[in-house]
Amino acid sequence: MNLKINQRTLIGAFACGVALLATTSQGFAQRQKEDRRRDDSRVKFTRSHEDKRFDNGITLRHSAPVTDRELTRFFPQHQASYNHYAAKRDRVDVVISPFSFHIGILPRYIERRHVEMLRPPSIYIEAPIYTNNHYVVRDYSHDDYYLSRHREESRWRSERGLGRATEDIEDAFRYNDISMLVRHADPETKIAIFSKGDYQYSIQSEEYMNLTRDFMRNAETTFFNIYRVRYRQNGVFNAYAKHSFRDQDGRTQTIYLSIVLERIGDNWVITQIDTAPQKTSG
Repeated sequence: MNLKINQRTLIGAFACGVALLATTSQGFAQRQKEDRRRDDSRVKFTRSHEDKRFDNGITLRHSAPVTDRELTRFFPQHQASYNHYAAKRDRVDVVISPFSFHIGILPRYIERRHVEMLRPPSIYIEAPIYTNNHYVVRDYSHDDYYLSRHREESRWRSERGLGRATEDIEDAFRYNDISMLVRHADPETKIAIFSKGDYQYSIQSEEYMNLTRDFMRNAETTFFNIYRVRYRQNGVFNAYAKHSFRDQDGRTQTIYLSIVLERIGDNWVITQIDTAPQKTSG
C-alpha cells in the first residue's frame, strides 16, 4: 500500500515538475518575444529627421536638405541624414555606396573624400559564390553536417552577449529601428565596406548609421534573418544574413550580408560588412 502511494506521489511530483518546466520555458520564450517586440517610439525616431546622441558616443545628425535634382528622386521629403551622396559615377572622386545593390533605394555613389582607403589588418570577409548567376549559401562543414552545425551553434551561443547582438541586428532591420543597430557601433571604430567580397573602403561608424537610417526611411523590410554565425577567431564572428525589402514602388529585392562582429570591451561591434546581390548579370 505504501509502495503504491509512494509511486503515485513520485508520479505526481514528476508531472508537476514537467508542468512547471513547461510553464517556465513558455514564460522565458514569452519574455524573449516581449523583449524583441517593436518599439514604436524608436521606429518614429528612425523615420524622423531629428538628431540624437547615444550613450555609446554615436551621434546621428539632423537631416539636411537635398537640393540636387538628380538626388531628390530618392528623397521625396528632400531630406537625408547622410550628406555626401553623389548622383553619378562620371567623376573620379566617388565610390560605390554600401547600399549600391539596393537598387532604387538610395543613390549608388558617395563622395570619396569622406571615406578612407585603409584595409583592415585582418579580413574576415570571403567572396560570395554564384552558381548560374544565383547566390549560393555556403556550407562550411568539413565533416558530418549535423555534428558540425551543432558544434558551431554551441560555440557562438556560448559567447556572452553575442546572441543578443544578432537579435538586435535582426530587429533593427525588421522594424526599421536604427537605435538597435547603433548599439553595435563604436565611434572610434571604422567599418570596412566590401562589395561581393572585394574591399572598397572604410567609413566612420556614425556615417554608416546615417546611411542605414536613410535606407530604413526609403525601404520596407519584408524579411531579415541571420541564418548562420561562424567563429573566425577569439572574439570575432561572421553573421550571415538574408535581407528582402520593398522599394518605394513596391518592388521586392533580396540581398545577402556578411557582418563581422568583434568583441570590443563588453560589446559586440560591427567592423566589416559585405553586400552581395541574390542574382548577378553574368
